[in-house]
Amino acid sequence: MCPYKCDVCHHLKMSSCNDTCPISEFSTKVIILIPFSLAVGVPCIVLNAFILIIFFTKQTLRDNLYHCLVAMLSFSDLLVGLGYLSYAIQNLGYASTGFSKAMCIIKTAFVVSGTLMSLSQTFVIGLQRYLVLFHKNWNNALFKGSRKYTVCIVSWVVILIFSVGLISPQQEYSSDVICRVEYVYNKFYTIFMAFNRFMIILLVTTIIFYCITLRYIMKINKKVLPKQQDANQQTSTNQSTRHAQRDEQQHQVIGKKLGNTMTLVGLLLGCLLVCTAPFFLSFIFPKVPKAFTVISACLCGLNSIINPILYSLKIRALRKIVQDIITCAKIHVQSR
Repeated sequence: MCPYKCDVCHHLKMSSCNDTCPISEFSTKVIILIPFSLAVGVPCIVLNAFILIIFFTKQTLRDNLYHCLVAMLSFSDLLVGLGYLSYAIQNLGYASTGFSKAMCIIKTAFVVSGTLMSLSQTFVIGLQRYLVLFHKNWNNALFKGSRKYTVCIVSWVVILIFSVGLISPQQEYSSDVICRVEYVYNKFYTIFMAFNRFMIILLVTTIIFYCITLRYIMKINKKVLPKQQDANQQTSTNQSTRHAQRDEQQHQVIGKKLGNTMTLVGLLLGCLLVCTAPFFLSFIFPKVPKAFTVISACLCGLNSIINPILYSLKIRALRKIVQDIITCAKIHVQSR
């Protein structure tokens, strides 16, 4: 038997493998999927690691609750990048059956955990934006101070319990273009699928929170101009009316600030829906065509590259830091 997998064997042009490795099996893996995995995995790891380093070294970003929750998305996207890199390593060079099996499990664990964490973190961001407007006491109870880290870490631990703790691969392993989750979660596949359906409900809940918050923000922003005109016309009001107007104006200022942040939340949620919804569908309907599974996996990786770019463009404090780093790098290069 040839110790190399068929696609890698022919890629290395090893004549000793011709009898056991048909040429037809050397297809899309080496030519398309492995370079694509590297092209997605490496930038994904570099970009998200860059965001995390900035986050951990800049106190101003950590002090801002919204910036903190958004930046923590980079951890989940970093796991997705590691999953894609694992897939490329699985199919490069010498690959025994045991090695391929191990890398298949590692890749699936990274990608599934990262994708579910990304969904969970997006829910946390949407929930926090909602609570700021409608339930301030709950917002303080859940996210004040270091509690924001506790909420995120607890949600990540729960996801890891289901995405890593339920791994129970089949004994027999056969190479495939995509290592399917039904192989990795074999004995606990039903429980894993039930958890994924719950996460889809969480995604729908996130969309509902976003729509309610956005609708309310648009509503109070429309009232700003009329209320200001009315305030100018009224020259004499009692003390209670002044307090009511002051509270309403403060609420409108908060609404305006939240409106600016909801743009980024909407972009993150939109990318999550477009890029990862097919990936979840491939979980729920395991008999979908192989081409659909491959395309959905590719889209999932692109989402993890787009996210850190969106942070850098839409978060002013982070954008300034990135611009300063780029400027310093250019000066350093020019001075050499």
